[in-house]
Amino acid sequence: MLVEPSPIHICHIVSSMGDAMQNDQVFSNIRQFRQPEFEHTLIVLKRSKILSTKHLPANVSCLELNVGDSHLRQYLECRDALIALKPHVCVTYGSKLYPMQWVAKRLNVPVKLHVHRQEEKPRNALSVWFHEWMHRTLSHSSDFVVAPSDKSLAWLTQNAKIPSAKIKLIRQGIESQKFCPPLRAVDNTITESLVGSVAVPSHRLVIGLSVSGLSKHVITEFFDEYFAACLHSPMFAQQTLLLVVGKTPYQNTLQKEVDNRGFTEKQVSFTGHLNNLTFFLKHIDIYVYLQPQEMAVSLLKAMSMGLPIASTRPANQYPNDNEAHPIYWSTDTEHDLLRDQLLDLFLKSNKRLKLGRASRRYVQDKHHPAVYEAQYRDLFKRSKLPNASQVSDNDSSHIHSSRINH
Repeated sequence: MLVEPSPIHICHIVSSMGDAMQNDQVFSNIRQFRQPEFEHTLIVLKRSKILSTKHLPANVSCLELNVGDSHLRQYLECRDALIALKPHVCVTYGSKLYPMQWVAKRLNVPVKLHVHRQEEKPRNALSVWFHEWMHRTLSHSSDFVVAPSDKSLAWLTQNAKIPSAKIKLIRQGIESQKFCPPLRAVDNTITESLVGSVAVPSHRLVIGLSVSGLSKHVITEFFDEYFAACLHSPMFAQQTLLLVVGKTPYQNTLQKEVDNRGFTEKQVSFTGHLNNLTFFLKHIDIYVYLQPQEMAVSLLKAMSMGLPIASTRPANQYPNDNEAHPIYWSTDTEHDLLRDQLLDLFLKSNKRLKLGRASRRYVQDKHHPAVYEAQYRDLFKRSKLPNASQVSDNDSSHIHSSRINH
């Protein structure tokens, strides 16, 4: 009699669920490796006030440890959780959680993967040295360090000095056909559509911005750019709508910023958190991206929808990025400020169409979901993952009794 093998248990560890970009990445990974072959547990070290576990993908178990900012408590609680769960694979995200790979190694977790996240926050010389030293020193604990972008790969190789054999470039996979809307007839009788509680007029050029996970400073800087574009062109001010989506702790402050600048709801509207981001993307004409250090899942969805991207540009942009990436396109001005990008896209419909097509092609060429999944499966095999059926019945019951199921 054939016995079906038990699922491979993957444990994902995050510091909190307050980072929307990280959540997109983690949830996308979870959805890529489905039941019954895989089983997922998410360990959250610090409870978030912004997003709760109700936003998790279906059939995912979650442990919110709520250990606060104490690194010692994080290590001890996470260690106890891994002892109870006995996962086959441990995946950590972001530099803060890299030390958890050392904990997983001490507990003999068979497969240890760290997904690197490129950070652009300012650091002094000592902080830069420590950041690089930590990655270099702890790299022996993980089996592989996953670089989600060329820039991340370059930093891990050149700055952190991690051996190239340990680093694997795996770009985020996305089902581009799922986010490629079919052509549809234009209905002149439809004058506006509801996105959340916001009425979006069909005759305006809609500029979409997601504020989830962004700092107040980054958002207000963009408001400065949008306001500058409005001052530069009265027609732009009259014929565009800035549609702001996402949940942020700065909602009231941002609304005051908008009111103080004299914007009306016809110019700037807030939808709040939307469960269906695809519906939001279908009703905008331009997508604004303010975190150029990473290729977030939300950005890839917007690009796959054929939307032109207006973005801030990395300070240390690599020489060939302009030519290789469709979000680094040029305006007729010297510095390609967001103000100039918005005005350029507003005035040139052909350019919007051209850039939107380039965005979609880029996702289709660079972010195949099948390639993404195959690359991760290859890492599991290289790490000599044991048969998941070796987990005993007692261990399995201990695992399930230690979780909150959703």
